[in-house]
Amino acid sequence: MKKLEIIIDKSYINRLLNKFELVGVKGYSAIDIAKSMGPTNEMGPDGVLLSNNMYVLSLIDESIVENLKTLVMPLINETGGIIIISTPEFTMVK
Repeated sequence: MKKLEIIIDKSYINRLLNKFELVGVKGYSAIDIAKSMGPTNEMGPDGVLLSNNMYVLSLIDESIVENLKTLVMPLINETGGIIIISTPEFTMVK
């Protein structure tokens, strides 16, 4: 099992989820990021950095990692963002 974390612009979330479906990602959580710091953020009227990004988390089978990277990396290169695939120390899915 691998942990997949992606930060991507909200306007590309459907394209990302379509790629998940193609490779067989079984489930995910997608969370709006209210604030973040990075080269594409804008300052709001209250001085808080605004974000147009989403954080996506999934536990994926190791067998789909290479196919997932092949499909998702071009999207990250196009839109900007972050992709992290790691081995979790502990998982509990109920």
